[in-house]
Amino acid sequence: MFRFVLFVLAAIFAGPLLAACSDNPDVRAKVDAARARNDAPPIWVVTDPDNALGKLYIFGAVHILPEGFDWMREDLAAAFNQSGTLFFEAPRDEAAQNRAAVITAGNGYYSPPQTLPDILDGYNRRRLVAATLNAGLPDGALDSYQPWLAADILAIAALEEAGMSGAHGADQALHDRAAAQGKYTRYLETIDEHLAGSAILPPALQKSELITTIDRLDDLARQTALMNAAWASGNTDYIDSEILAPLRAKAPEYYEALFTRRNERWAETLAPFVKDGGEGLAVIGVGHMLGDGNLGEQLETRGLIVKRHYAFLGNNVIKTVPLDMGRPVRGE
Repeated sequence: MFRFVLFVLAAIFAGPLLAACSDNPDVRAKVDAARARNDAPPIWVVTDPDNALGKLYIFGAVHILPEGFDWMREDLAAAFNQSGTLFFEAPRDEAAQNRAAVITAGNGYYSPPQTLPDILDGYNRRRLVAATLNAGLPDGALDSYQPWLAADILAIAALEEAGMSGAHGADQALHDRAAAQGKYTRYLETIDEHLAGSAILPPALQKSELITTIDRLDDLARQTALMNAAWASGNTDYIDSEILAPLRAKAPEYYEALFTRRNERWAETLAPFVKDGGEGLAVIGVGHMLGDGNLGEQLETRGLIVKRHYAFLGNNVIKTVPLDMGRPVRGE
């Protein structure tokens, strides 16, 4: 849904994904070749030490991509094909969309005569007008919206102007694929829970996030493209340090609502699934597997084993490493 765009606003990406840990030129060459074959978006695997049948792959997705972006790899395809159950964050059917519209109507609009410009000073009112026009929206289009919804609409419009859309997101593509193949699909939260992270934020925090969105709007498409590139190569260290860490520092209450509390709820669904011998794939926003209180940590506290999953083609020169290490490669 829309909340991903606020998660992306702090993104500035650079730097390599992996560093070989051996000076052996043969090992280094194998690692380099493996990277060239299959630098990939991140996957984790969850197992139960007391039940060998249980296995859950967790794919860290991004929600907004340009059409034709190359991100599917053989490790993900294999996990998808062998999984009997697919988990997604929230339902996407017509009933869910109707419910989202009801929630937005109840929590996303001001009651007349109050308007969005009323809560802003003169400077930020002028900036809101400019941002609205720059995003390709008519003047005054956002005046009746609460700040959280206005920020989302601004960012979505700007990204769509740059050719990026939720319709091309990794989670949407996998949801469509699951439906086409008749996969059994479950959801980790209701639409009400999914939207609550933004819709019930305190007014002051909503206003702050709107101003942040306006501040970053001109650079949002570039930042998002850089974040997508880092994600596609599995650079979770950079995503954590450049996106999640600033968000935790700037808005801990928002981080708690958007990530930590939802991770706790999701673990209550996923842990019993693995312990009961289920075999599945969970497709969630990549930020939920990184940083403080991430979903992997929540599952580990419930007695499960969570590791980063690497399935490069060819020679197996990459070891699986514990989640908390955060570094993808160890040379053999």
